[in-house]
Amino acid sequence: MRRADSVPEYSPSMSEIARRIEAKRGNEDWLREHVSLLRERYADRYVAVSDGEVKASGKSLDGLFRQLRRKFKQDVFSTFAVDLITKEDVIWIF
Repeated sequence: MRRADSVPEYSPSMSEIARRIEAKRGNEDWLREHVSLLRERYADRYVAVSDGEVKASGKSLDGLFRQLRRKFKQDVFSTFAVDLITKEDVIWIF
């Protein structure tokens, strides 16, 4: 286990934070707008979307994040939109 004081300090600027929030929001919007098309290829799979395309998909969320860690730096994939693409619309009741 790593000690908390051994973790490198990272302090993004306010403009970097704003840029990441906008990128995440844009990716989430794109995913919502294209969910019908995504169902054709990714039904019952998790997808990670960035810049108008699916960057990775997997049958489990764990598998999806393993792929993302292999392909991208964590600070890059933190702006991805991630969701489970179901065959049909699902209404979640909490």
